Amino acid sequence: MNVIGIEDLTVTVGVIVALCALIVTLWNAIKAIKEMAKPAKDLVSRVDAIEEHLSNDKRRLDEQEEAQKLLLRAMLVLIEYETTGGTSEKEALAAVKTDITNYLINS
Repeated sequence: MNVIGIEDLTVTVGVIVALCALIVTLWNAIKAIKEMAKPAKDLVSRVDAIEEHLSNDKRRLDEQEEAQKLLLRAMLVLIEYETTGGTSEKEALAAVKTDITNYLINS
């Protein structure tokens, strides 16, 4: 029968402590890497949200620009009609009315 001596017990305890220290070190290293990567992930999600808002704002501005152009065309035709009073302006008014109606229906 083999008897376990104090030296064997000391070596075994030393190996267990070394393994525990290795596990703790690896755990802390993984935790540190995750903490270093977190700001980059947060920044990416924030930039994505900002880009979505920016594209929505651009779309709205484009729609407003189109509506303003229609209004200016209508005003120009009205001014032309008031100054000349011709029949071609009546046709232009009808065309602008159709454009505005289409814009309102499709918006």
